[in-house]
Amino acid sequence: MTSPPSAFIGQNDGHDPHNTIEGSETSEPESRSPTRQQFCFSIPYDDDFYCFRYKGIAVPQPWNLPIKSGDIERFEALEGDICSASYPKSGSQWMAAIVLMITNNADPQCLHSGKPLRETVPFIEQVIPSQMAKPELWNINRLAGMPSPRLYSTHLPADGFPQSIWQKAQMIYMYRNPKDVAVLMHHWLRGLEAVQYNHEIPYFVEQLTDGLPKRPAWYGPLL
Repeated sequence: MTSPPSAFIGQNDGHDPHNTIEGSETSEPESRSPTRQQFCFSIPYDDDFYCFRYKGIAVPQPWNLPIKSGDIERFEALEGDICSASYPKSGSQWMAAIVLMITNNADPQCLHSGKPLRETVPFIEQVIPSQMAKPELWNINRLAGMPSPRLYSTHLPADGFPQSIWQKAQMIYMYRNPKDVAVLMHHWLRGLEAVQYNHEIPYFVEQLTDGLPKRPAWYGPLL
């Protein structure tokens, strides 16, 4: 049983149509995307897990090009920005919807603009695979043209935030029962064919709770 919802602690029932990296009309299945597979297998893996390292932090996403290019370091937050941060599978899309409605006078129609929620409230460190070769379309660069208040999300731990976010943006941090996180993320990883994550859930639980020297445990960002 998953954790009950509560205000400003993101929850998720495990079903999220925008929780995959497709999020666009041009997306294609993992197994049919050579560009996606080539990129996934080109990153330096931490052991055999689905991570690469940034500032000593294991980042469990293979499409974080703005991190590898340095764009994340140069990102300029603005006064009025709202940034929601969380460990993956902790309810980021629920929180994005809540904040979007709050900034639109609680009008639910703002959630039906025709754009996926991940475009309206983008993850600053992520890139849709079909846009990898087009930096001008990366979330972090599209934000420059978005009106204030700009809303965005991140799965980076605090040590990986652009410095300007600390100085100017309003922050929301979400946490969730780690048992729920473990189950959801384990099954999500197993569904990504390009990643080839074939472990059983005890392996992932060990990584989530104990961590490794190069991979902080789930509770690391909370302390």
